[in-house]
Parts: sequence; C-alpha cells; structure tokens
Amino acid sequence: NLDMYETFVTVPDEVVRICGTTANLCPGEKLTINDLLYAIMLPSGNDAAFTLSNYLGEQVVRHNLQKENNQRLIHPCSEFLSVRGVKNFIKYMNYNA
Repeated sequence: NLDMYETFVTVPDEVVRICGTTANLCPGEKLTINDLLYAIMLPSGNDAAFTLSNYLGEQVVRHNLQKENNQRLIHPCSEFLSVRGVKNFIKYMNYNA
C-alpha cells in the first residue's frame, strides 16, 4: 500500500528529455505521489506523468520479483516442523552428541 501523502518519489534524470508540456520538475527533486498527481493534472505535466509511471513500474517489478522468489524458495512438498528445520531437534542433538 502506498500512502499518497507520505511516499516520496525522486524525479529521474531522464525527465530532462520529456517533450510537451511539463511541470518543470528537476532531476533529483523529491515529491509526494499526491504532488505528482497534481502536476500531471494542472499543467498537464508530462514530466510528472513520466516520474510517477517510472516509480510505480519499479514498484510493480520489485513486487513481482519478490513474489516469484518467494514461490521459488518454497517447494510444494515442504513441511515446516520447527524453526531449525529438523523434525525432532532434541532427539537429533542427543543422537549426534
């Protein structure tokens, strides 16, 4: 969940190459998602739209990679019996002592 008022997005360097109407954002500038939405709507800021879409795209990719890694790490036949991964840790320790 992203908080529109508390999540800050850094304007990427590529924003200087954006054509059309802009909100005159500067590379490295940090704005909230809410500020970027206003910059998209009021002056039709293409630079703000690029910045927000770039940030949200990164978030989606990061989320999908985490989800994919988590699914890959958990084998369908996995059985979690203890935090140590051994069925009966005390019995195991006594046997190997």
